[in-house]
Amino acid sequence: MLKLPLEGVCKSLDYKQAMIALMSLYLLPCMGQESVFDLTLEQLSRVSVSVSSKVDLPLNLSPATVSTYNQKQLFQQGIHQLADLADISPSYSSYSIYGERVFETRGQKAGSFENNKHLVLLDGIRINHARANKAPIENELPLWMLAKLELLRGPASALYGQSAFLGVTSLDSAFNQENDFSAQANYQNLGEGIRANLKGNLHSKMGHSYLAYSHYQKESTDALVGPVFSPFQKYYDDQKSEFIYARQHAEIDHVGHFTLGYIELNRQSGLGEHWTGDFSDEENQINWATKISYISWQEKFSEEISASIKVVNNDSAEEGLSSNENRDQISQGDTITYSRYRVKVNAKLVEAEINWQIAQQQSVIFGASIEERQEQGDYFATGFTKNNLYQPPNNLTDVDFFPREDSAIKTNQGAYFQYYDLLSNLGDIHLTAGVRFDKGEYLADSFSQWSPRIALVKVLNPQWTMKVSYSSAFRAPSLKEYMLNTEATDLINQEAINPEEVLARLPNQLLAETIDSSEISISYQKNNLLIKVNNFYNHTENLLNGQPVFFVNKDGNISSQNSFINSLQDYSVYGAEVELQWRFAQNWQLNSFISQVIPKGDSKEATLDIAQFKSNVSLTGIFNWFTVNFMQFYHSDFDGKLDYISRFDVTISQQNNLISKHMSTYLKISNVFDQDNYHSVESDLGNPLPGRAIEIGLSYQF
Repeated sequence: MLKLPLEGVCKSLDYKQAMIALMSLYLLPCMGQESVFDLTLEQLSRVSVSVSSKVDLPLNLSPATVSTYNQKQLFQQGIHQLADLADISPSYSSYSIYGERVFETRGQKAGSFENNKHLVLLDGIRINHARANKAPIENELPLWMLAKLELLRGPASALYGQSAFLGVTSLDSAFNQENDFSAQANYQNLGEGIRANLKGNLHSKMGHSYLAYSHYQKESTDALVGPVFSPFQKYYDDQKSEFIYARQHAEIDHVGHFTLGYIELNRQSGLGEHWTGDFSDEENQINWATKISYISWQEKFSEEISASIKVVNNDSAEEGLSSNENRDQISQGDTITYSRYRVKVNAKLVEAEINWQIAQQQSVIFGASIEERQEQGDYFATGFTKNNLYQPPNNLTDVDFFPREDSAIKTNQGAYFQYYDLLSNLGDIHLTAGVRFDKGEYLADSFSQWSPRIALVKVLNPQWTMKVSYSSAFRAPSLKEYMLNTEATDLINQEAINPEEVLARLPNQLLAETIDSSEISISYQKNNLLIKVNNFYNHTENLLNGQPVFFVNKDGNISSQNSFINSLQDYSVYGAEVELQWRFAQNWQLNSFISQVIPKGDSKEATLDIAQFKSNVSLTGIFNWFTVNFMQFYHSDFDGKLDYISRFDVTISQQNNLISKHMSTYLKISNVFDQDNYHSVESDLGNPLPGRAIEIGLSYQF
């Protein structure tokens, strides 16, 4: 929350429009509402999840802490993207940097704007961007097309290997046994955001076909960036996103089940505050493109033995356009010049798994994976002006053009084992234990890592359940980090007066960063009340950080180049989470959580600019003709000038409208009181959060 003279006042016209729209939808007749109220709290606590163990287990028996959501819950809160869901999920949140939304989990950031410490799975397929393992959490991955979502908190490399560092998100698409087709459209006044979604299933002689498509676009709101709030630095948050998913499934007798799939994610955004630090330009943009094709095979050889193989090809590209000057240069009248770059990366992955169901509550999983990644060149060019900004860079005489060569191949291999058992001789304790070994190479660098995990779950009585767990994870340096260090070395050798002195500050090799996590939790469920308490301790080593290297060039000026190093500082964070679900009336339910993280001694840098205290209160009421959700979001305990971030949202939704039982509508007012909120950046007020927004949507199932 901002405490400055420019603190916002309510815009009366917007507020009146919001109230009129709210009352208009309120008066629309509706019947037959569906929601989470279709399940009792006891049934909700036993919803099946698999992301934490690859074994379908009731939520209360899951060996890790998992939050689960279905399409109805997301619809009733007007949630469309993972970044927004993170803000209202226990111990998760998101922050913005350079126009990108990035995850934070249990007090630890996910690394600059790369968002590379969380794994995202769609129907079991890894869909992170191949260059830096960037997780897609915005509108390039629409949540409307899913049936179920599982959000795991904490490290999970024992099953998934690298990138499952701080958490895993698993999405199940709306791939079902019906022939159906649905469409959705919505509009938001802030930035004139428009979203259109399509999805459908078709069964034929060729098997089961599924298709989903989404398009989203919005204009920039051009809000000023703190702490100076200069017109030279606006937060350009324009965006254009597209998502395509096509999946064909067929069963061949005596051979198995085959699935062919194609996933495409594209997003273009405006680079926000821009990485030069104090000046941004409306031409700035960055484009992320991921194209994934895969084939999977699955066969059940007997009631006990099944196997699966996945072959995945990921072609990703990162393309950027950015201004070169800072605020002082522009203030002095310098002409704005620009740089452009494009990098293509290919990743090939093969995963195989064998599942042995020894008994009803006893199983063993064996798995292995092999992956190769390679940058496939392209270019970097600088010296553009607005007159030639979008022309082919290699044909311009006044532009410095540097082609990029193909990189060496980065390899990763992994093998894992997991054992699950109900230990009837030891008080019916549910045991999940496993270990994974990974190794990789890139030129002269190599790494090897063991990632163990163990979890014990005990149902003490029908009301009380207790969990104790230890898990670990690692994240190996990405191709992007390796290549940027190589480029920094080349530039320093070419331009520095004393290159040997400067290069001595760069590491000879990059190490994999690691995390160990211990957790104990207890839950209580009786009648209409469910309470969970989690306590955790995370310890991180060899954290990979980006940092500029400054040097004197041959012209006598100060130059800088981005590079990556492993931090010499270990980070330790303690934390606690309390979750509450209370159905206090037949048609009212309260969902709430609070969480607190405490950095240990010299580890405060780990939680810099992160809210150490988070709370969320969500109140849902369901009636014969509409469902209403009130949500209060509150983050505080920042180190620095920011006091808190607070937002109040209202969503009214209808399903099975009287006009048509196939129609659903909703109205959402975000930040109802139009509070001025900012993210913390280097302990000061930084990037702005959206003001009041009104969104209305309509979906129809044919």
